[in-house]
Amino acid sequence: MSRMSFTDRLDELGDFWEGITFPNGVSVGPGRNKEILWRDYLSHYIDAKTLTGKSVLDIGCNAGGNLVEIAKANPSRLVGLEGNPKFYQQLLFVIEQFDIDAEALEYRCDKEPSEYTSDLGKFDVIFLLGVVYHQSRKRNLGLLQYIRENCDRCYFSSNFFTSDKRPGVDWNLTREGHEDLFREAGFNTLTTIYEKKDTDNWLGLTNQWYFEAH
Repeated sequence: MSRMSFTDRLDELGDFWEGITFPNGVSVGPGRNKEILWRDYLSHYIDAKTLTGKSVLDIGCNAGGNLVEIAKANPSRLVGLEGNPKFYQQLLFVIEQFDIDAEALEYRCDKEPSEYTSDLGKFDVIFLLGVVYHQSRKRNLGLLQYIRENCDRCYFSSNFFTSDKRPGVDWNLTREGHEDLFREAGFNTLTTIYEKKDTDNWLGLTNQWYFEAH
């Protein structure tokens, strides 16, 4: 049986949410490009030395655009978690096509802190980009408490909403609501990495607020 072509495999995976340009020059996704995010925004705060030789976990990694960028810093271990089955299959494809040394886990974030610790263990650096505003307070607290107790540095991003109409979200999605949530999880300080300006577009900025928690 002949192997499926790149194009056939891409078609089988369905539409990508992330904007990714593969090594062969083929581009997918409507935008939100992680290469642009890292080049124009995050790299000014998180330099390669923060990640080189370190163990790194990216929770809610979608199709893996963030992993591709982190891999450029040569971490000692790189793991991506994705709970959406479609995105997880896209993630496996991206890791293969970019030939990066990364592990992919299909994993739902609905655990107690001790379960996360047992399943995943400790990492030097953990990313949680664009996840908290999709989840209930209880789910977020379990995940954030795990992160606080099991890494040296952790980075986050989120969006602000003034309404409470997001299904399953039972907390205040303003800046103050985020600060209250992280404080309840045991963090003391949220340091802004970048906050989207009115003049910015969404091509690289997948969220409004990028921050480090301490």
